[in-house]
Amino acid sequence: MLNPFAMFIIGWKIFVLCSPVLVCFTWMTKQKGGLPKLISIGIVAVSVLSSVLLFDGFRIYDLLIDGCLIFFLFFADVHRNHAGSRFKKTSMSHHRRNSNE
Repeated sequence: MLNPFAMFIIGWKIFVLCSPVLVCFTWMTKQKGGLPKLISIGIVAVSVLSSVLLFDGFRIYDLLIDGCLIFFLFFADVHRNHAGSRFKKTSMSHHRRNSNE
C-alpha cells in the first residue's frame, strides 16, 4: 500500500496528463449545439460534486465559484481572437517612424 503522499502525487500526475483534454472540452463549451451544453453541465456537476464529496460540503466561496462557472458557461458571450487577428494591424514602417522620434 502506498503512503498518502505518494497517492497524492500519483493523482496530480494523472490530472496533469488529462488537463489538455479537459482544456479542449472547456474550449468547446462556447460553440453551438447540444454537445457543448452537455459538456458545460458536466463541468458544473463535477465542480458541485467535488465540493460535496472531496471537501465535505459547500462553502461560501464554492457557491461563488459555481455561480461564476454557470454565468460564463451558459450566459456570457465570449468573443475569441483567432490566430492572426490578435493584435491591431499596423505597418512596420509606422513603427519605425515612431521609434525614431
